Amino acid sequence: MGHLLAWIVASASGARASPDCRDRAAGCPRFSGQRCDKLSSEVQIDPIRKSRSMTLRQFEVFLAVARARSFRRAGEALHLSQPALSQHVRELETALGARLFDRLPRSVALTDAGRVLAEHATRLFVTLADARQAIQDLQGLERGSLTIGASTTPGIYVLPRLLGAFRQRYPGIQLTLHLGNSEGIERRVRASELDLGLVGGHQACPGEACLNAGLPDELRLVVPPRHRWASGREVAPERLMDEPLLMREVGSATRELTERTLRAAGVRYRDGLVLEHPEAIKQAVLAGLGVAFLSIHTVHGEVATGRLHALRLRGLRLVRHFHLLHHEARTLSASARAFRELLDTASAAGLGAGSPGRARHRNESGLDLSPAMISGRRTAPGREAGRPLCPDPRHPRRARSATAVVSGPARRGTVAAPRSGTFRSRRGRS
Repeated sequence: MGHLLAWIVASASGARASPDCRDRAAGCPRFSGQRCDKLSSEVQIDPIRKSRSMTLRQFEVFLAVARARSFRRAGEALHLSQPALSQHVRELETALGARLFDRLPRSVALTDAGRVLAEHATRLFVTLADARQAIQDLQGLERGSLTIGASTTPGIYVLPRLLGAFRQRYPGIQLTLHLGNSEGIERRVRASELDLGLVGGHQACPGEACLNAGLPDELRLVVPPRHRWASGREVAPERLMDEPLLMREVGSATRELTERTLRAAGVRYRDGLVLEHPEAIKQAVLAGLGVAFLSIHTVHGEVATGRLHALRLRGLRLVRHFHLLHHEARTLSASARAFRELLDTASAAGLGAGSPGRARHRNESGLDLSPAMISGRRTAPGREAGRPLCPDPRHPRRARSATAVVSGPARRGTVAAPRSGTFRSRRGRS
């Protein structure tokens, strides 16, 4: 790698070796780290010597600092001390002869040279990842690795069952799962840190492409088992003002879908606690701190055992699909293609976390997770208020992304249907 970088810098600088050096190219001492006295006076030795100090680790550190905009946060991510990071960056700046960062009081910002390098460095790691994967693909699915990132809801409540099935089918593939909010997962997909990302919605940003958007999900209103609403299957929308509504953090897909649907339908509610994890919200509901809209995948166990009760708002249904993303410039590896096929099968069957594939796709909680039931096709009377497509125009099947199914009195305030391909959900979702 050092020889390649040296050759690039030497070629870019127009350096020329003397005839004697060309005759002895195979044994030229400058390729073994020694100073070459045979070079002509036109050759600048420093760029070559400096370029040889450039390493993949320095580029990795540079990209980490560029993404985090902080040496401290980048150091935490890479498990390196701040002085070590600063040394790597200084050596890279010296080798390139350009300042890469502007040091601000509490952060850093890329200079023009830094922005150019960031683009090329990202492509460098994409190329290396493709090369590594191409070699692994020579062995088929007997060996290899697959790194998947997922936002909170699909990562905790949907993927484990799918990963278990994948592991049984392909035991030689090393699986790694990273959790985070959707914004972070999308960013890591675009940075080529993940082979695949599974999120609750995405914006079709440059650098990412959607492979699958068919795995269904629905948000239900969750209450304690002895709550006065627990005796029914629906509650009138205006009753939401009677209880504090617990919410996920700003940027969560669950929160975004809840707020957007209620606001568009003209449903008022009381603000409650803001909690950053569905498990925390479930515990808060059990403690009587309020009610909450949560994914059916997160509450099936509690509903099955009677610890929670899930119901709908009358005339409103909050539906979405999970999206499988990958870097648009990377070649899809054999293991990634195999996982996509597994997810396609699960999507077609309407299977998710806790869904053992019983008749009519019912899981242990009695919630019907079949695509038809979740999408509302069997709901009557009623109509679908807009079927936003996957926002990525490159998606092969243009699957649905998020939906509010409305009927009865709530129709007047329903969610307006965005035009095909223009639906944009906010970042940071899970």
